[in-house]
Amino acid sequence: MAVRRKLKKETNLNKFLRSKAFPITVSFCLLGFCFVLTRMKRIEQDYAYNDIRKNLLEVSGKIKELRAEKAELLSIKNLREIAKNYKLKEPDHNHIILIP
Repeated sequence: MAVRRKLKKETNLNKFLRSKAFPITVSFCLLGFCFVLTRMKRIEQDYAYNDIRKNLLEVSGKIKELRAEKAELLSIKNLREIAKNYKLKEPDHNHIILIP
């Protein structure tokens, strides 16, 4: 009697594998798996994009600071102090050379 029940279970599995619903079930499972993988990949890309954006904002802030420092160093007041320290004078028309 135990042998017949085992055979009956195998035949039900075989019936399911041979039925028209099996390919549809497998297709839906595969589509669901692909959907989940796609969503996970998109979330990973969003994290990477946010990291790049954060780094870009930091670099932009540094660029602004460096430009402000450059403007301060090249200010007329600062350049005159440097000229006094190194005993420089303004060039006259004899010191200026034009290269054609």
